[in-house]
Amino acid sequence: MRSRLGLIAGTMAIAALLLHMNSALAHGALAVGQPSSVANGGVAVGYTWNYDSEGDAQADALKQCLSYMDAPDSTRALCKVVRVFSHQCVAIALDPNVGTEGFGWAVADTESEASDRALQICKDTDGPEHANDCSVPAYKCDQTP
Repeated sequence: MRSRLGLIAGTMAIAALLLHMNSALAHGALAVGQPSSVANGGVAVGYTWNYDSEGDAQADALKQCLSYMDAPDSTRALCKVVRVFSHQCVAIALDPNVGTEGFGWAVADTESEASDRALQICKDTDGPEHANDCSVPAYKCDQTP
């Protein structure tokens, strides 16, 4: 009886530790620098996932956005944290062709849902002549509970 109670207590301790580990790695953030015209100014993005704290996730996402070298200084200067999330997925969609407006992002409970939403926003901003050029080159998901 005593060994069985010890086994149960040990199993519960391990379960509690795993639950704590999952909740500890549950913070993400998205920072975006988006001018009024993506076609003219590009876009800057930074995103994080599985951070111990919301503050650290936000700080690093902003740092990534501000140092996004594919965007001009004027676009990087617009970087701000637009979303924080926990136990969710972030997706970025864009039209890779030069001089197009297609860009979108989304945060949702699943990778598929986030990708679908980001892709739809990209298509909506890209216009009918370029909508099929949008794709989702980046997505990440936090640890799930």
